[in-house]
Amino acid sequence: MSVTIDIDERALCRLLATSEAMDTIATGRPGGWCIEINADGTRGRLVSKRGNVRHFSRFETLATYLQRLGVVRFKVEASGYEPAPVRQRPDAASRMQRAHEIAQREA
Repeated sequence: MSVTIDIDERALCRLLATSEAMDTIATGRPGGWCIEINADGTRGRLVSKRGNVRHFSRFETLATYLQRLGVVRFKVEASGYEPAPVRQRPDAASRMQRAHEIAQREA
């Protein structure tokens, strides 16, 4: 049986420097990804400074983060991944056109 702990970035860096047998796993979640670590029978998950599980909306951001820490190989567990709904924004061109029309009428 393994123990699950929360680890912050500082602890993750220490683990990377000292642990010889460690698996890094990008785990899919609804709306993004999180990082899990398996080291010497201990399972950890990366948390933010406030103690919440660190969530990455984009896989590219997660990969870049791990590369910056020196992790160039990691596993991917995508079974729990569900893409976030696409954010819709109003059409900026029509909004700007209306603003210019209003400005011309007022001038």
